[in-house]
Amino acid sequence: MLIIDADHQGALKTQFGQNYESPGHINLDDILLKDEDPRRAIRVVRENIHLVLSGGSDLKGFHQYKYPNGRLEFSDKLSVFDNLGYDYIFIDTNGSFDYIVECVSIFADYLFFVADNSMVTVTNTSSMYFVFDALVQALRATPVYEVAPVLGWIQNRYTGRFIQSNHVRTEIRKLISAPPFHSDKEFVINPKLYHYVRQDVAFDHAINSNSLMSELYNPEDMPRAFQDLQKLAIEIMENISVVLEMRLKRTQQAR
Repeated sequence: MLIIDADHQGALKTQFGQNYESPGHINLDDILLKDEDPRRAIRVVRENIHLVLSGGSDLKGFHQYKYPNGRLEFSDKLSVFDNLGYDYIFIDTNGSFDYIVECVSIFADYLFFVADNSMVTVTNTSSMYFVFDALVQALRATPVYEVAPVLGWIQNRYTGRFIQSNHVRTEIRKLISAPPFHSDKEFVINPKLYHYVRQDVAFDHAINSNSLMSELYNPEDMPRAFQDLQKLAIEIMENISVVLEMRLKRTQQAR
């Protein structure tokens, strides 16, 4: 799989022990602003895991130099990765809406909101819905653009020890079950609150050692945090299958 860091804060750089100035490699900002070959940005960080770094604050220049006509250019350049045989391509973005997030929402197949253990993130994702709704309406006159469907929320850094963790899950469920999320909006399809990403000692150990949990533990001793990630992946894939069927039915009905 390929992970593209489209967040100028560049947290994935630290997690995988990389740096922007690695010899022979470029970054996402070079692809978008300097017309560099996207394949030169691919770093092999683990077996079967490849990474493209953001380039840090230089990525902010994309809005400065490419707005408002950079949407197709963004998709054209990143589509190179589509043709390289990856099973999955994940794009990590800024948590608030900006021009990069807008371009990713058009390029991607599916979108997910990530909420931490804070009511602020619930409020932010609720606000993000109305931003996406406005974006869809603004692009409706231009059929070449289509915003990817939002498939729901992933709660990050869940800890069962704190009331706050469960309170956030309760509030997200309320959002999903009530208008405007529970509606026929074309970019919100079967939204769900997926299994959480647990933050425990094993999670912190992996983060602090720049390692994957599968590298730190034997298969028979995998911690709960790893088991939760497996459940999360299964739930997402199952819902994508459902959404594919729903979109196919919508297309047939439209005809």
